[in-house]
Amino acid sequence: MSRSADGTLYALLGVPVDASNEAIRRAFRARARTAHPDAGGDPDAFRRLQDAYETLRDPGRRRDYDERLGLGRAAGPVAAATTGWSGPQGDFSGDVEFPAYLRDVVESPWTAAERPGAPVDPAGAASVAADVVWWWPEGATHRPVVAGATVVLSGRRTLVAAHVATGHEVWSVDVGSAVVTRPMVEGDLVLVGTGARRLEAYDLGGGVLRWAADVGAPLTTPLALAPDRSVVLGAGLGVAAHDPATGARRWATRLPAAPTSVTPVGDHVVVTTAADTVHGLELRRGRQRWWVKGAPVHDVAPVAAGPALWLVTGAGRVAHLVPGSGAVAASVLVGAAVSGLVGAGRHVLVSAAGPARVLALDGEGQQRWALELSEACPEPAVDLDADRLVVALPSGRLRVASARAGWPMGSIDLPFEPVGAPVLAPDRILATDRRGTVWAVTVLADP
Repeated sequence: MSRSADGTLYALLGVPVDASNEAIRRAFRARARTAHPDAGGDPDAFRRLQDAYETLRDPGRRRDYDERLGLGRAAGPVAAATTGWSGPQGDFSGDVEFPAYLRDVVESPWTAAERPGAPVDPAGAASVAADVVWWWPEGATHRPVVAGATVVLSGRRTLVAAHVATGHEVWSVDVGSAVVTRPMVEGDLVLVGTGARRLEAYDLGGGVLRWAADVGAPLTTPLALAPDRSVVLGAGLGVAAHDPATGARRWATRLPAAPTSVTPVGDHVVVTTAADTVHGLELRRGRQRWWVKGAPVHDVAPVAAGPALWLVTGAGRVAHLVPGSGAVAASVLVGAAVSGLVGAGRHVLVSAAGPARVLALDGEGQQRWALELSEACPEPAVDLDADRLVVALPSGRLRVASARAGWPMGSIDLPFEPVGAPVLAPDRILATDRRGTVWAVTVLADP
């Protein structure tokens, strides 16, 4: 029989002390729909509700909380999952990582079969099996790039253009050396950096080489398109801007260390380097205006969100830098670690771990909403016009939510484990598996 505990976090969520993790998640979701400030709820009350949920969903924190209250909860699914053994052969913590095809068997308690209907994901949102429309098995080396009804795919040394709707190939070209940057579409051109130390432009409609520009050194950053339509890139110890129509170099600036990312923001280009420095360059001529010593995380590149630049400063913290001066306008601790950043209008979306969630922050660092997740993931794909946000969970699921409010819309179970962030296309979601196969699945219908 379930026991109640008045005045506790269990009572705040309206669940018994022996409630399962799924029951706790469901209870939180049900109350959050009306308690969220955006729905007219009291911010302090919602914060208490969120704190209760985060405490009870974590096995270690929940056990400590029960012990402090003297509830004496018997060992159940939560306690058993963290109980291991020690012996002459070594220590076993009780934590086991199962392959994706066994997780739904071994990681959830047995329940009697229910009537047919839409399954439910751990966060309480409707879950459906992926409707795979097409796949490209050639071994993608970078995320796909969508340009209207066309998707550009990149292999080890090939570029391929295909129809988004069907996956049928339009053209394919061997670039003659390694494809070292993710392709970028500008107008009717596909631009890409190659292992031949060149920036090359191909016709989007037919794959014909339009021009090639020597960059003088191995490329060290992805390509970035500035507001003045310049293509900005890092190569060797410098940063350069090129005219996308002709490939002509507009300016070049030398730095004290190899660039690791270039991010155009307004009238400036902000560059991070392998020496953990951040530099602000004037976009018009490439002149350096400021630099600071920081601790940027090289695998999470800074992003622009409106007039603001956001970057990871270490230890689960992100900061808003003023592009013109390098001054810190806001600094926010989002969790134990940051796994991705993406701009969404004037907000930045942060994929965090500890706890796993996606947060929306405004330019002042204020949290606008949070989407709770079952595991840490890369940055989401965002389409503000369609009000759609998609995150790829490494265990094999796409979570779909509102891009403007963070409300969950449902999830899609994939037949593979995705790697990296997904890509949104008209009526399609593109995701890549560990072998480099690109899969196209249909977009989850609006509820």
